[in-house]
Amino acid sequence: MTEDIRRIKTKENIQNTFINIMAEQDLEKITVKAITSRARINKRINKSTFYRNYADKYDLFYSIISNLLREYKATLSPDFFELVSIGSIAAIEKAINPIIDFFDPEMSN
Repeated sequence: MTEDIRRIKTKENIQNTFINIMAEQDLEKITVKAITSRARINKRINKSTFYRNYADKYDLFYSIISNLLREYKATLSPDFFELVSIGSIAAIEKAINPIIDFFDPEMSN
């Protein structure tokens, strides 16, 4: 079953708004009201719309992280998983370094 384009756009709006707010404050301080208020600027989004898509802000956070990891996994070569399963340190480093670079580019310098 494919998702309605409006629902996809609404989720993208909520996720992008949440990411922008996370750049400004800690996750614990972010409220659903803050997310929906800011998302409403771009599109009509209220708390019921938010809760139709996510259980809470932690569910939203998990969804974003899951999507990032799914996209990252898709970029790995098929032989990577075989190398990891036999314990190749090089394969594990190959997987971890881009994640470190993404979250903290200065660590790799």
